[in-house]
Amino acid sequence: MLKALYQKQFLEMLGQNLFRDRRTGKARSRGGIILFSLLYVVLFLTFAFMFGSIAFSLCTPLVEAGLDWLYFALIALLAVALGVFGSVFNTYAALYRSKDNDLLLSMPIPPSAILLVKLTSIALLAFLFVSLVFWPAVVVYSIVVGVSFPALLFQILLVIPLSAVSTALTCLLGWLVALIAVRVKNKTFWTVALTIVFLAVYYYIYGSAFRILSSLLANVDKVSAVFRSWLFPLYAVGEGALGKPLYFILAVLIASAAFALTWYILSRTYIRIATDNRGAAKTVYREKRAKVSSVHSALLRREFRRFTSSSVYMLNCGLGILIMLLAPIAGLIKMGTVRDLLGMFFQSAETRAVIPLVLALLICLLATMNDITAPSVSLEGRSLWLVRSLPVRTQDVLSAKLRLHVILTAIPVALDALVFCFIAQTSVPEALLVLASSVAFVLFTAAAGLALNILMPNLNWTNEAFPVKQSPVVLIMIFGAWFVLAVIGGLYALLAGILSPLFYLLLVAVVFLLGFLLLLLWLRRGGSKRFEALA
Repeated sequence: MLKALYQKQFLEMLGQNLFRDRRTGKARSRGGIILFSLLYVVLFLTFAFMFGSIAFSLCTPLVEAGLDWLYFALIALLAVALGVFGSVFNTYAALYRSKDNDLLLSMPIPPSAILLVKLTSIALLAFLFVSLVFWPAVVVYSIVVGVSFPALLFQILLVIPLSAVSTALTCLLGWLVALIAVRVKNKTFWTVALTIVFLAVYYYIYGSAFRILSSLLANVDKVSAVFRSWLFPLYAVGEGALGKPLYFILAVLIASAAFALTWYILSRTYIRIATDNRGAAKTVYREKRAKVSSVHSALLRREFRRFTSSSVYMLNCGLGILIMLLAPIAGLIKMGTVRDLLGMFFQSAETRAVIPLVLALLICLLATMNDITAPSVSLEGRSLWLVRSLPVRTQDVLSAKLRLHVILTAIPVALDALVFCFIAQTSVPEALLVLASSVAFVLFTAAAGLALNILMPNLNWTNEAFPVKQSPVVLIMIFGAWFVLAVIGGLYALLAGILSPLFYLLLVAVVFLLGFLLLLLWLRRGGSKRFEALA
């Protein structure tokens, strides 16, 4: 029984995009598997390098102070924190709101077994995040200090107990969210609000990392005492990483106990929470006058409701809206400081001419945080037949998805362009070019995301986090947009002596607009046919 459950869970995790085409249900070609594998390897190496750099900044001062154990304790704390941060938003949906829950619970399978399998899948995700932090730190320590084989073996294996602790904390947070969610009506609002608060606290701590590190080094004795008493599990990890078997065994036992306790607590309430629907809105019939609206308005309203009804969709694909609205406010508050920095970096008339191009690239970079169209087709899921059964044209359905992205992204982008240009004291023509190029970029990325999702849909998901967070289309759109912006900046560096910054920015706007028009033409013709063939 457990073997079958694990096979089902692992096939779902690995086969979502890597080994199987979810649109056709057929296995991917060897070339497709290699391509996706290389993409994930590149992402893994990129993040490993980033966290390795952080580890290097910690390693040298702590080793020189004779606090090697504190180095591994702090890295372990960072790894667990990243594991929690990377998994917490998916845990509630994966455990309690997964679409296969009803089917699994209707079978003669112990709920504790179902829960164990789902916990294992969450643990694997935590393992990925923890290893991204801890293993690069092990490499850094080996380079800086050198290490014996037993210590190296313990350092590699410590990722497993750290993943177990991260899973325990993540699941307990998801359990608390579930307890609250079944008692409130507007789950989406509260989920989004709490997540934003969590993100604000997280990035505040991240932004204060240098100050925290300085404080740690200035109060080594007090910090060591705190770890030995109140944070003993982390102290055990630090000592175990130095090759001390007793502390390594203690760390493994503590992590195992935490995981087992979490499974026990969750198993006692799993059925009640997974099947509880008290927080669902009750439908009450009220007679009222029907409002007639056009097809375009009705379809756009449908897309808005889909977007605002899913906290996973809003947080992962629309969080940039909040950041783009806060950015101009922060810029106006710190306007004097920003102008001083601009005067410092752009002193001559030639360098000041580059400011509009820099502003446009910065605004476009903020706009890449919104990828609303990238999973919009996949989110239709197995209910795609509903929209296909409506007496509307396919191109109108696709147009509504496109307009949702443009409305929610272009308005904040336009606000950013106007405010940033005001702060930078650009001329009116320069401001108009910044605005035009930024909006053209939004149009292009919106159409590109929708086109890619039609070509690479995932309609057979059991958890909406799969098409939103683990879709190759989303990854391609985010990193592809960054690559395009990097190419634009690099090309200008090569052509700086030939083209003026304003003319170059005009060319960029025209290219993005032409790209959008070509994609729009394909969406109306070939894209519509591909979309119709999905149902």
